Amino acid sequence: LCRAHVALLGQKMSGSSAAPGRRAPLISLWSRDDVRTAVIDFLPTRTIAALPFVAKSLHETQSRLLITAIKRRAKTTVPNPPTTRACLDALLVGEPKHIREDWTRGLEAWYRLGDTTGAITTSHRLMLTGGSDGRHIGFARPLRGPSLRRLQNMLVTRFRVEMSFFLCPAGGEVGCVILSGPNSPADPGDLDEDADAISDLLCALTFPRTQGQNLLFINNFGSERVIVAGATPNTKYTVDVIFRHESVTSGLCAADVSVNGQRVIQEMPVEVRPLSSIHLFNLNSGTSRIGNIDIWYERARPDQVWCN
Repeated sequence: LCRAHVALLGQKMSGSSAAPGRRAPLISLWSRDDVRTAVIDFLPTRTIAALPFVAKSLHETQSRLLITAIKRRAKTTVPNPPTTRACLDALLVGEPKHIREDWTRGLEAWYRLGDTTGAITTSHRLMLTGGSDGRHIGFARPLRGPSLRRLQNMLVTRFRVEMSFFLCPAGGEVGCVILSGPNSPADPGDLDEDADAISDLLCALTFPRTQGQNLLFINNFGSERVIVAGATPNTKYTVDVIFRHESVTSGLCAADVSVNGQRVIQEMPVEVRPLSSIHLFNLNSGTSRIGNIDIWYERARPDQVWCN
């Protein structure tokens, strides 16, 4: 019945009964807030969502339709905070966001959770010294919004970091950079004896010294790829990872990895997890440096499938 009323209303609004140069009476009525409110009050939400497709005049007043519907739901002249937040959250879906760490504010946004020590150099680099005794934990930065709340349901789309090492003992591993999901520790309140950044791993970069000194990219399947063979001390490597999300239902994405502008990995599968924090540390005693860090992300769609 509601659909029939809406269709009839649309026909009358878009009809040619009005004289040329004059607005049809119903269109004039629809522009009035009191009439619009009276009509919206008896329509279900799904019908309100379909109104802009009924007639051009309704499409042109779509924003006013939404405001009227919000007022009706809130039962006040001003939308209440939950309603406003829900509308803003919907608008944020797919909107690209970017954060940069350039160390000009020191370690203000970071928590030291492991034994690796860190200091900011005069060239605005983080120097990591010592090690974390074989634990994947050191400095952690949780991703926070303007209100300082931890971000949720964020989809990483690109990740770029400048990294180098100075000293790595045989069999050791330094300069570890990890993107983690919400189940990895990100502040002191998350710590326990089992706290480990790889407990909710998205991807990792590291300088291990096993058969020579290499730079590795590791996905959350546990697969690792050498992206720089024979890495040399005091050489800056800029690693750029682009995550291509082609489906919200597969739980998988593909990672393209470049080093110093040269593509070294294409379409490496990665399980999709919500981005929550970034971790920096030396797994074993050594010295490494981390330069600028850039992360691009966006709020995931409500139907996004996450891998567990």
